[in-house]
Amino acid sequence: MKKKIKIYFVDFWSTFIPNNNIFYNLLKEMYDVELDPESPDILFYSVFGINHLRYRCKRVFFTGENCRPNFNECDWAFSFDFSDNPRNYRLPLYALMIDAAELTKARDPEKYLSQKDNFCTFIYSNPGPKKRTEFFHKLSKYKFVHSAGKYLNNIGGPLPGFEKEKRDYISKFKFTFAFENSKHDGYTTEKILDPLLMGSIPLYWGNELVYKDFNPKSFLNYNDFSNDEEFIEKIIEYDNNKNLYLEMLSEPPFENNNINEFVDNNNIKKRLKQIVETNIEPIATNLPDRSQNNFRSNFRYQIENVKYKKSIIKNKFTNLSFNKIIVKHLKIMEKLKK
Repeated sequence: MKKKIKIYFVDFWSTFIPNNNIFYNLLKEMYDVELDPESPDILFYSVFGINHLRYRCKRVFFTGENCRPNFNECDWAFSFDFSDNPRNYRLPLYALMIDAAELTKARDPEKYLSQKDNFCTFIYSNPGPKKRTEFFHKLSKYKFVHSAGKYLNNIGGPLPGFEKEKRDYISKFKFTFAFENSKHDGYTTEKILDPLLMGSIPLYWGNELVYKDFNPKSFLNYNDFSNDEEFIEKIIEYDNNKNLYLEMLSEPPFENNNINEFVDNNNIKKRLKQIVETNIEPIATNLPDRSQNNFRSNFRYQIENVKYKKSIIKNKFTNLSFNKIIVKHLKIMEKLKK
């Protein structure tokens, strides 16, 4: 009989599904798992809120954003960081987007190429780094780059739908922009995953250690070049040399077609088992009570919530740019047309 554990998830993104995600599914293989929003044994939380402060059980932090764990608030963490901290496990965001085994399936480069009707696609809703926008305009001087997101859209409107529609669209292009929103060692998101999965060569910018995640022969990496012009020359070379292009498409996304250690389910399960089985006094029990138990603890939470909301507003103003104003304007105009 499996050991029963109670878990819950808070402060994740809006489309996160509590009973269908990598943590829940892997724990389900080992334990009798119950979702308990009131008194879980283990709480998984992310960066989109402060509801985790309400809980005084074991806390496990996960981030899909480029930020660091606060080990004064959590007992364990899953983050992007290559860290010596034994409480941290490096689990890049792309691990939550697909079963890694999907990337080890046999590849048919000729079939992939036969589906390509266009040169390159760029799918983003926010301006992100200046480098991404600059490179988009430079590459567009060589050939038309289809911008299918809300930002710099040039195809008559953003793609409908979500993940499936995006991947189907990517499959029609020889190349796909895979520029991260920011640059930090270890910060690898789904931006490179989607084109690798759909047989479109990623044009990657971001994590300089990305070769620890994916086979460096399976994508074009800006980090391998001295400047924009050298990178564009290489893209043009692959665009015009069918054999060279097919050679890269034939490369498995993972080096030697072996799932990397970070997203290997067996390794993740070992860490999850360690979290469940290790008998510790949760850090939260030694922190100020912010639960709903009484007026004082609830008041502490309300103060923290006000601080959090102020920080969100401050960040929005700090990161405000002319390009973001344009995007906001376009969103408003789209709503008015409906």
